[in-house]
Amino acid sequence: MSDHTTADDASRYRSKEEMEAWRQRDPILRLKLFMEKKGLWTEQYQKEVEEKSKTLAGDTIKVAESAGPPNPRDMFTYTNGTLSQRQLRQMEGF
Repeated sequence: MSDHTTADDASRYRSKEEMEAWRQRDPILRLKLFMEKKGLWTEQYQKEVEEKSKTLAGDTIKVAESAGPPNPRDMFTYTNGTLSQRQLRQMEGF
């Protein structure tokens, strides 16, 4: 529901009504409300989930940042099942 990037302004192509309609369908909010009704969602639980999420995100970012640069050929290898002659020639340049 957020902008795609920091350079994006979704309000240019999404109305406030559309955004509000999608907020009502937010699966995380819906799960939270369901769990609250069942007595399963508490402030303590939320703090634990947020802390675990931050740790997981941080660990994932570290792994991603430690990866070497991708091989430019991968954009050909992993994008299409069958390459056109033009794509094959372009791939030869890498």
